[in-house]
Amino acid sequence: LDAYGMEKIRVNFNEGQSKVVSNDALQDKSKRYYFEKSINLKSDDVYLSRFDLNIEKGIVERPEKIIPNSFLFNRVWRLHKAGEYVKPMIRWCMPIVDSSEKKRGVLVLNYFGEHLLRIFEDITSSSYGESALVDHKGYWLKGFNKEAEWGFLKELKGVDNLRLQDEYPQVWDIISKKEAGQFYTDDGLFTFNTVYPLSGKYFLSLSGDAYIENSKVETSDYLWKAFTFVSKAKLNEKISDLEKKSLFIYVSLLCFIFIAAFLFVQIDEKRKLFEQGEKDLFATLANEKKREAQELALLNEQLVKNEQGLKEVNLELLEREQQLKNANYELQESKFELADNIEKLKKANSSMRGRELRIIEIKKKVRYLEEKFKEKKA
Repeated sequence: LDAYGMEKIRVNFNEGQSKVVSNDALQDKSKRYYFEKSINLKSDDVYLSRFDLNIEKGIVERPEKIIPNSFLFNRVWRLHKAGEYVKPMIRWCMPIVDSSEKKRGVLVLNYFGEHLLRIFEDITSSSYGESALVDHKGYWLKGFNKEAEWGFLKELKGVDNLRLQDEYPQVWDIISKKEAGQFYTDDGLFTFNTVYPLSGKYFLSLSGDAYIENSKVETSDYLWKAFTFVSKAKLNEKISDLEKKSLFIYVSLLCFIFIAAFLFVQIDEKRKLFEQGEKDLFATLANEKKREAQELALLNEQLVKNEQGLKEVNLELLEREQQLKNANYELQESKFELADNIEKLKKANSSMRGRELRIIEIKKKVRYLEEKFKEKKA
């Protein structure tokens, strides 16, 4: 925005796309409260607007196209009433100055508040009751009834300017005076806490610092009250469930005690039987041990006798071994003699073979002479 509140440059983010707005579509924002607040700031100051709805050309902005199943659509737009959607918004504004520190305009960043509300709903979803968020004046930012939200906006036609204190005056009287707590009323159980978006560690700045230690920010007028509410009907239902569970636990406990007593008696009887059996077992083991000791003594005596017998047998074996050695020695000598005799027999056999051959030759000569003699005689 320039120094007079007229838009100079505007970039919209719709359906996941960034788009620069044409010059003929730029708007005059000089009457918007966030411009009036931020144009008077110092050059290093940042203005955080209240949590409200986006206003375009004097009316609450509505979506050109409703896409309830779109992730991006549901991060920007919030269902309000009668199927109508609104765009929750928080604005960060910072004055722009030139080199001579003269203000030339305001830089405005719009944060989609529906994303913040969805985070709040996710965090409180585990609560047994309903969650809500109101501003420092008690106006609903996230209410039990969507139609009551943003009641402080005069541009939102048809919405009564209802506040928390209009429906629950006792509740507002308590949470507006305390930081946090939990209490009962005729309506039910309330648990609340206070959030200061600009204080301490929650302070944000466009300078890039997460926390400005020396910054002086008035926070008492800018706070939110977050709380959950559990109706009396739900409480009674929960108490009834607890009573049923308590009765069930009581009956179960009685059954458990009866069963435990029965088991205790059984266990005691078994313990006595076990002790008697243990005594009998020890007596049996003692007798068995005594008998084994006697058997071991007899066995030891028999082993001594066997050992003596083994010594005697060993002596006999040694004697027999010596006899076998002597017999073996004699056998070796006999073997040598037998070998000599065999050699002599071989020689004698060879000599006899020679004699047999001579006898055969002599016989042949005798036959030859006999034949010759017969021939001459003839």
